[in-house]
Amino acid sequence: MMKQRQVMAYSLSLIVLSLYFFIKSLDSIHPFFYDLHVTQEGPLDAKKVVICFHGAGGNYQLPHPKEIEGIRWICFNFPDHDQNPRTVRAENVSFGTFQELLPAFYVLKKSIVEEGSQDVIIYGYSAGGGALINCLALLQNSTYDDRLKEIGISSKDKE
Repeated sequence: MMKQRQVMAYSLSLIVLSLYFFIKSLDSIHPFFYDLHVTQEGPLDAKKVVICFHGAGGNYQLPHPKEIEGIRWICFNFPDHDQNPRTVRAENVSFGTFQELLPAFYVLKKSIVEEGSQDVIIYGYSAGGGALINCLALLQNSTYDDRLKEIGISSKDKE
C-alpha cells in the first residue's frame, strides 16, 4: 500500500511538472493574452521581408500580392482585431495606446532581431500606418524602454 502511494505521488508530481512546463512553453510562443495569429507566407529564406500592420477593425489577413517572388510576408493581429470601429466603445479598446503597440514590437523583434532579416519593409494600412509611425517614434527615445524589456527588447535591439 505504501509503495502504491509513493508511485501515485510520483506520477502526480510528473503530471504537475509536465503541465507546468507545457504552460510555460505556451508563454514562450508569445506573451499576449489574445490571438496574435502571426502568419508567414512566402519563402522562409527570402531576402526581403514585408511586415504588415492592419488597420482598425482588420486582422492578420491582409489583401496583399502574396505571389510576388522572393518576398516573405509576416502579418499579425493587433489586440483589437476584427472589431468594427463604428460599433465598439472607445473605452473598451487599446487602439492608439502603448499597449496596442507591444505586439508590433514583439513581431518586429522576432523577425528582425532574432531571425536576422536584413531587407525589411514595414507596411501599415490605414490605422496600421499610424501604429507603425508610433512604433518608429518610440524606438527613437527611451520613454518606454522598461516596458519594452518586459517583452525582451533591449536598447541594443532598438538599433
